[in-house]
Amino acid sequence: MALEQEKDAQRGEGGQGGSGHQHSLIDVVRPEVRGHLEAIAADADCPVLLYNIPQNTKVNLPDRLCAELASRGPFVGIKDSSGDLDGLRHWLPRLRQQDPSFRVFVGTDHLADVAVLLGADGIVPSLANFAPRQLVEAFDAASRRDWPAASRAVQLVTRWMEVYDARAPRQAGIVVGVKCALEALGLPAGPPAFPTAPPTQEEREFVADVLRREGFL
Repeated sequence: MALEQEKDAQRGEGGQGGSGHQHSLIDVVRPEVRGHLEAIAADADCPVLLYNIPQNTKVNLPDRLCAELASRGPFVGIKDSSGDLDGLRHWLPRLRQQDPSFRVFVGTDHLADVAVLLGADGIVPSLANFAPRQLVEAFDAASRRDWPAASRAVQLVTRWMEVYDARAPRQAGIVVGVKCALEALGLPAGPPAFPTAPPTQEEREFVADVLRREGFL
């Protein structure tokens, strides 16, 4: 169903690719993860970016499996939001060796500078939804090896991550915090997808206070 929805979205919005991630809500084992991703590969008619976010899916994509997928099928890259620096340091060179064209993106806000140091191709952080310029500055400074500038930019980003504290647990707070921030900045993004509850007035005020303190409002 998810793949069909992805295809419908591409047809309706002119999309050129999709994302593939593992099962959510239930525990799965490696053969099941492989089967899930191979099913996507068999039916996909567009480039697919693997998405590793074990905080949500409860399954960490095995690095050996990613290396195998990097050499075939529609998989053109991976977005890793695990925040696991040791893991990234371990498997990124393996992916590069398997397929130098396979793209690696890091989705953790406060690792924008470290991502460059470890050889990632780019970042896809949640905060970039409402603070894209600052995240680009952090990444570009790191790319120039201007580590003091990159560190200053990331320190700001780390402060802004307080918007995620609008709701517990943190993974729900990321969605709600970003939605509230966009709304406060005049860029309404609509409510979170069901069953996540819409932001409360208290949550909106919490995020607005953070944005005012940090000079966004």
